[in-house]
Amino acid sequence: MLSITALLWLATLGAVKGEEEAKPENVPSFVPVCETNTFSPPSLGVGITKFSIEAEIQRKYSTHGGEHRIPDIVRLDFCQVKVHLNHEGTNDDVLVEVWLPLSRDDWNGRFQGTGGVGMATGMFGGALGPAVKGGYAASSTDGDHPIEEANDSTWVLKDGGTVDWNLLTNFATRSLAESVVVGKSITEQFYKEKPKYSYWNGCSQGGRQGYVLAQQYPHLLDGILANAPAISLTHLVMAELWPQLVMKEEGVWMSTCEFNYFRQKAMESCDMIDGASGTKLLTWHGVNDPAIPHQSTVQYRKRVELLMGGANEVDKFYRLFLAPGVEHCAGGNGPVPIDPLAALIEWVEDGMPPETLEAETTTYDGDRVTRELCAWPGVARYMGIADPKRASSWTCHGATERPEDDWAEEDNSRSSRAGQILDELKDRLEGLGMGFTIG
Repeated sequence: MLSITALLWLATLGAVKGEEEAKPENVPSFVPVCETNTFSPPSLGVGITKFSIEAEIQRKYSTHGGEHRIPDIVRLDFCQVKVHLNHEGTNDDVLVEVWLPLSRDDWNGRFQGTGGVGMATGMFGGALGPAVKGGYAASSTDGDHPIEEANDSTWVLKDGGTVDWNLLTNFATRSLAESVVVGKSITEQFYKEKPKYSYWNGCSQGGRQGYVLAQQYPHLLDGILANAPAISLTHLVMAELWPQLVMKEEGVWMSTCEFNYFRQKAMESCDMIDGASGTKLLTWHGVNDPAIPHQSTVQYRKRVELLMGGANEVDKFYRLFLAPGVEHCAGGNGPVPIDPLAALIEWVEDGMPPETLEAETTTYDGDRVTRELCAWPGVARYMGIADPKRASSWTCHGATERPEDDWAEEDNSRSSRAGQILDELKDRLEGLGMGFTIG
């Protein structure tokens, strides 16, 4: 039996909102042909010197979700198209995989680009399986580096120890756009019609990729679901290393149970604040995320407001939701968004921006807890009556208030050579779109 988190991931990656669109009567059903000669090289402009395409039908295929508690998929039938491409002046071999439901009846008319995880540009089966099961044509890419181990970063360096800027560029920006363009082209060639809408779906590294696409290639997609984005890497990496450095300097090492104790006390302290004890870019971020602090996403949102006309203007295309008690992309003690992709689809296709996201979790005692997550900066407050485990017992407050910036201003007056080197590297990484800072 699938866990509640796995079911939520299925909804996030593959759910289709609403009823199926009515199909014209008395129209002969077109049967897509999953063969290599069905497809021709997509147009990617200058800089691509080689293309190869192969296609085959996969039946009763199984995928392993692995990261972020994505569910395993079994007995999946689809058309698998592999597109290899090479960039001019390099010896790279970038693989883009496109998975397509075998018939038009099984296709929901939408395309979904899927993101990576850790240091992997894409996930292939882990993300593509749930998307195809939900009726999407979907794509992912390896950026021409190993993606089997999400935390493998050895590919960043060449054999001589120098940075492989070509692969890093693939990882940062280039392969993301190419995966979407290739995926949409293959989809159109297979079904003989363009996708009605195109979406991005990613968390963590996939969230960062979604933000890159929103900034640099917004014309490629109609909606972007980018959760817990790994942005502001210069802050993020230092934040990850700082606790270890402090413990080493102090000679005091905290146990897992001690960490859990402090986390629980922090949650209890915040409980009294919300009144209970116990897109289009759309983003949600867990407040208890131990890998990527939610403050980095809040900081990004604030900077967008400064640059783009204030909160009301930004709300027209970008909504942020914070999930108290939730960890990195899933898990934790708090209610997890059930189907944010459906909320994004409703926003894009029906013009209804989400004011709340439905969320739920199951306690250790087996009790179901539901909540409506409020659009930032709003927070849910317990009304003091009825069952606090029910979403109807909560209401959103503070949606029009703008919290003070809780990040200290950066000191850019570095005089040492080490500081200059760090600044130069930071500028180069931000130029690639990896750890961008707006403004």
